[in-house]
This record gives sequence, C-alpha cells and structure tokens, in this order.
Amino acid sequence: MPPKSQPTEKPPPVIPCPKAGCSRTFWTQKDLDRHSVAMHPGTVTLWWNEAVVTVGAITDYPQHFRCSCGREFKDRSASATDYEALESHAFDEFQTHALRTHMVPPHWVPVDAKAEKLGPLVKEFLSKGFSLYDIYGFSAAPVVRRLLICNKCSVLVFAQSAGRHLTEIERRAEHPLDDKFNNKYSPAMLTDLLLKAGVSKADQNRNYRLNGKIPQLPGLPVLDGFRCDRFLAGGVPCSVAFPKESTMNNHAGDDDHDRKLSAGRRHSPCPCQNLLGGGWKATWVIIPNPGYSAISEPSSLTSESKGEHGSTRGLSASRTRRSSLSRKPNLDPDPIRTLFIRIRTIRTRG
Repeated sequence: MPPKSQPTEKPPPVIPCPKAGCSRTFWTQKDLDRHSVAMHPGTVTLWWNEAVVTVGAITDYPQHFRCSCGREFKDRSASATDYEALESHAFDEFQTHALRTHMVPPHWVPVDAKAEKLGPLVKEFLSKGFSLYDIYGFSAAPVVRRLLICNKCSVLVFAQSAGRHLTEIERRAEHPLDDKFNNKYSPAMLTDLLLKAGVSKADQNRNYRLNGKIPQLPGLPVLDGFRCDRFLAGGVPCSVAFPKESTMNNHAGDDDHDRKLSAGRRHSPCPCQNLLGGGWKATWVIIPNPGYSAISEPSSLTSESKGEHGSTRGLSASRTRRSSLSRKPNLDPDPIRTLFIRIRTIRTRG
C-alpha cells in the first residue's frame, strides 16, 4: 500500500496590523481590512458651531462615539471574532448621521508645502507645477480630501498616476523630461510618498459630489454648465450639475425626482468645474471669481481614464484663467444649508 500522505501544515500569518500597539497578524489582506474596520475605527469630520470638527472614538472595541451634538453611537460587546465579522459598526452609523445632519459646507484650503512635513522629493515634485488643496464638504465619506492639481495641464492628478503624468509623451510641452529628477524615484516610490502625504488615490466609486456650491478652485477650467432645478422627495433641491445640456436632459427622467414638486421646473445655466469628465459625481457648481472667463464647449475637456489610476487629460494652462492663492479657507459666505443629498456612505480607510 502506498504511504499515507502527511497533512500539510498551514503557514503562519505574515501580514501584520500596521496600527501602533497592535500585535495581530493575518493570512490575507481581506482579513486585515476586516480587523482594521472593526478594531481601529477612524475619525468622523462634521460641521459644528460654524467650524470643522473631527471626532474620534471614545473606545475602539467595542466602538463608542459621541457626536458634538450629544448623540451617542455604541456597539454591543462581542468576542473579537464575532465583532470583526459584523457588516457594520457604530462608526458607520455615526458617519451617516454626520453626513445627513452636520454637513460641512464646501470650501478649499491650499496646502502650504513649506509648513507641512511632506519630504524633499514631494516638495520637488510640487515645484514642477503642481498644487495641493484640502477640499471640504464632500457628500460621501471622506468629507475632506487632499487633491493634487497640475497647474500646467489643468487637470486633477491622482497619487497613483503622478509619476506617469510627468513622462507622458503628449505632455512634453508642459513637462519637459527631467532625467535627473526621474532617476531619483520610481513611479511606485512617488505614489507611496504622495499617499503618505495624504494625497487622494483613485476612488473606485468616483463620487466627488459636494454638499453645495464651492468657490472657484485654481488650476481647473471654468465651464458654462447646467444645474438641475428639480426637487427630490421631501422638497430637497436636486442641484446636480452637468457640463453638457444633453446630459442634463437625460438626467431629467431620474426616478428620484418628485414629479409633483418638480412640475414645470427644468434646469438653469451655472458656472461649474469638472474633475473627471462629465459625470454628475464630479461636476461642481462654483462661486466664480470676479471677472472669470468660462469655456462654453465642455466637450473639449473630456477626461481620459487610464486603468484604475484615473489619470485625466484636459486643457493646457493657457486656456484657463487662474486666481491668486490665499492661505485662508475659501468658504461660501452663504452656503446652501438646507441642501440634502442622497447619501451613499463610502467607507474609505488608509
């Protein structure tokens, strides 16, 4: 008889939890992600007393949060295994509450590269025509995102595509080859450094919709677009924007509109800026700068995604009017505080 095969031993887990003070290890990234979501909840950003407030957990396990308004969100006790298997936690409930009840009014703040500890390579990269902005007021988590804008090409650049953006042949006019700089890093290294600096990575859901109007962002073209004037259920303004009227006409039949309240209402022209090429999830209704100039043909701005990195292409800097930067927050003095948006809570964890 042939000898019986010996059972193979399961290898030990090799993926450590990156949280300081946590000694857990895991076999798969999925297991680590489930553990991080349950045991190491992040913070929630909300608007309270006319200021942006960041609220952390009172206890991580089980999760316990107390909102600035006094409302509490707390999970029941359970074993670590059962707790990590839960589909949602107190963090999710608190995040939804903040998005619905304490919406951050849209505004942006330029990132001071000299004041922040970004590292010499990131600072050298930014000196090649890039600017960082902290954007507040997104309708889906995370509420605050750090976006990288190429001032020379007038496009949004994600962290994963930054290295390729500098070397694309069609961008040689804006970004001449710099072998000395390119030899200092690999694209993967630059991506890692930008992510550590807080720069947003490509969002699979591409939801960059804001809670209302935002002051004009430097570095991106201004378009003559259209804002939906219809209402959602409960009399909530729709306020979706598109750079093309044909796209807005297609949006008119959206089932989410309250047909009785929206009777006779259509859409109206508005200045807007678009990040990702025409979709409502990335078109912003803006408060333009005095004397702004808009582009009336948004078809020339169609962005082009490359794989999962979401690299975009747009107009050259010569075709867009820029405003001078201010280190003070650019905040709508009269934000649409009553604007209620359908919330899709998107958990984004680093």
